[in-house]
Amino acid sequence: MRGDAMRKRPRIRTRCTLLSLAAPLLLAPAACASDAGSSDDGGDDYPSESIRVIITFDPGGGSDTDFRRLQPHLEESLGVSLEPEYVTGAGGAIGWAELANAEPDGYTIGTVVLPHILLQPELIEDTGYETSDFDIIGMNAYAPQILFVDAEDPAFESFDEFEAHVQENPGNVDIGGAAEYNLSHAVQVMLDDAGLDTNYVATGEGATAVVSGVRGGHYPVGITSIQQYFGAEDEIQPLAVSSEETYELASDIPTLSELGYDVSGSTNWGLAAPEGTDPEKIEIISDAVADALDEEDVLQNMEDEGQGMIGTGPEESEEYVQDYLDDIRSVTPLFEQ
Repeated sequence: MRGDAMRKRPRIRTRCTLLSLAAPLLLAPAACASDAGSSDDGGDDYPSESIRVIITFDPGGGSDTDFRRLQPHLEESLGVSLEPEYVTGAGGAIGWAELANAEPDGYTIGTVVLPHILLQPELIEDTGYETSDFDIIGMNAYAPQILFVDAEDPAFESFDEFEAHVQENPGNVDIGGAAEYNLSHAVQVMLDDAGLDTNYVATGEGATAVVSGVRGGHYPVGITSIQQYFGAEDEIQPLAVSSEETYELASDIPTLSELGYDVSGSTNWGLAAPEGTDPEKIEIISDAVADALDEEDVLQNMEDEGQGMIGTGPEESEEYVQDYLDDIRSVTPLFEQ
């Protein structure tokens, strides 16, 4: 729908040849969504009241940042207030279950994160939601992961030193991450499959807790979104970045590919509504998001946070998410090893 707005298609990449799982989870296309459950006001009158926004991670994280920079522009375009509500826990699953079960009337939307909403239903028996429970409004931003150490007292001075230590102590080196079945965890299991045998330790408390855990000596190495590094260069020292190619906003950090591991992936942030929301209402919000993504302050904030723009609308996002799901299915068997 807005192909010229789509800057990147960053997903997860590995050359591991693996069995894929069974029948695909299909994302419900916003353009084909049922009108069932929608409120009486049509597109011409929508929105006529404030919109609730479920944010599935704590303040200051990627989901919060992605929404907050858009919020003033969306409120100006839509003419109503957007009221954020933090519904956190279980790696985002609690908030996504609430979003999936909300009334599809256009007055509840929420933040979504890839690959979380793809991995969790594939790997957890009862998440309270399925990927198909959402109509994606748009995918907005992306950022790769970094492997990092404490800057003041680094456990390792370089990735090579870290790699050598792991090879000498297979299975005995911890890597801290925010949650299970997120991109941090996926990168760790792919590295493990490629011969870097480490233990993944999930904090369950978000990205900022990963940084605190490394700085506090709870584990020697952390893995999290690169945005945690921007503005905290004196606190953490990156060892590697998971971008497929040199990451323009941090070109001095070596990629895992450059270091000999054909592993890459980026976390993607966006907005979604419950399945069955009137597609006209989704389009109204999506158009407002597209306008916001052209604003100079939004673009500058993305750069300051170390994030790149995606900028897909509802129809493009359907294909985008399905492509990401196809990619992630080559990785899911690794979690079960």
